[in-house]
Amino acid sequence: MDTVQFFCNECNEELKNESDLCPKCGSEKKNIRITVQDDIKLYDQVKIKSKGIIEGRKTIQETIDGYESSFNGDIVNKVRVIDNIKDVYFEEIKDLNGNIIHKCEEKLSEHKGHGSAKKKKNDVE
Repeated sequence: MDTVQFFCNECNEELKNESDLCPKCGSEKKNIRITVQDDIKLYDQVKIKSKGIIEGRKTIQETIDGYESSFNGDIVNKVRVIDNIKDVYFEEIKDLNGNIIHKCEEKLSEHKGHGSAKKKKNDVE
């Protein structure tokens, strides 16, 4: 809650309003104390990514778990697992009340045409 308080500059007596003379010492000099309060909320996210080569094949494993800002600015909880060794793609996005906004669970080899792999409007087939 924001507040404004007035005090006598001479004796530090609190005044009822800005135009009052100090009832204690009669001074016209005033100090004004303005208090502004705001809330800050912090959210965390963990990303783990590994790349390598197993049996001559490029591998990638990625796990994301935590909070981020969604496309419309709301804070959401996202869990994503990408594992081309086990051929797994899993993504679940929930709002702060725990309601599922989006869920996708399938083989990574079948997860095509999403994100950066989407076809652009000017792409020729």
